[in-house]
Amino acid sequence: MNSSQLNSRECQLYARHIIMSQIKLSGQERLKKSKIVCVGAGGLASSTLMYLVGAGVGTIGVIDNDIVELSNLHRQVLYNMQQIGKAKSLAAVESLKKLNPECILKPYNQKLCWNNAYLLMQDYDIVIDCTDNLHSRHVISSTAKQLHKIHVYGAISTFEAHISVFNYRGGPSYNDIQQINKNTDNNCQSAGVIGVLPGLVGLIQATESIKMIIGAGNILDGYMMIYNALEMSFRKIRIREYYRSISKQVKYNNTEVEFGNKNTGEYVSVRYLHETINNKQKKVYLVDVRSKAEYTVRHLKNSISIPLHKLRKNNNLKILKQQTRQQILIIYCTSRYRSRVASSLLNKSNIYHYILQE
Repeated sequence: MNSSQLNSRECQLYARHIIMSQIKLSGQERLKKSKIVCVGAGGLASSTLMYLVGAGVGTIGVIDNDIVELSNLHRQVLYNMQQIGKAKSLAAVESLKKLNPECILKPYNQKLCWNNAYLLMQDYDIVIDCTDNLHSRHVISSTAKQLHKIHVYGAISTFEAHISVFNYRGGPSYNDIQQINKNTDNNCQSAGVIGVLPGLVGLIQATESIKMIIGAGNILDGYMMIYNALEMSFRKIRIREYYRSISKQVKYNNTEVEFGNKNTGEYVSVRYLHETINNKQKKVYLVDVRSKAEYTVRHLKNSISIPLHKLRKNNNLKILKQQTRQQILIIYCTSRYRSRVASSLLNKSNIYHYILQE
């Protein structure tokens, strides 16, 4: 029997799919034959994986090297209290097997990086990006393009989400459009996120993946969908128009941040920071612009906490300008949005500075 043919239990399990004119038996067999790998097993992946497994995608890989933590559970509904401390990839497969034992589930308890990306992604048709950091997205994008794999992108922060599909039928890649604007990134770790948001975005990522497999509907190829939960609004914007508008300015907490300005702080590497610190002739004034709570949990050695909201006060800016007159000012944050906001505030006060690259 062909491995893509459905058995009697599967015919019953997917009955509501099979009766749809857009899917039928042939479409369900394509789903069974398909292979999808999910990079990251957090909030986005929770709903993505559950609905891909429920839909009957034949083989699903889960790449993640984190463990389940208590703080994950408000949004990562794939897990439960009894799984705290377990590897996420293994815990995810454990939960998903109970939902649909017909699917082949492959956990990869490791972090995706340049050394393993090709090997981990080569056997799959679609790569779903459920990560929360810029570096992983660059690795996914480069490797997916090299392997001619579709890259389904999702990013979340606070109440907003961005979703798109890259490398689809000759369409742009994530790295291609990042060349237009290298200064934006969404990261829920740095700014927080409302628990229901990743669930919705993961559903959209799963929906786009299923549509591509069965060959139905329009795909988010060449478009960025922006969802705002506070306004309950969806906007679909052409990729190039979207990044052209963002590259001019981004509004964050009522502060306009201009990009491409010659006075904007330049990015410097961690290596540059270490070399400058080791150079006794140059003193570094390292400022952490995250919240006090984030600083307390973890911060770079010898850094000073000046949360973004304090930088908005003219008196604090005057003091900072005076204190750094004979020093090299470097600001850092886990969110590029907040880094650029802080940089814009410093520019307006003519405070020369650098931004530490992640």
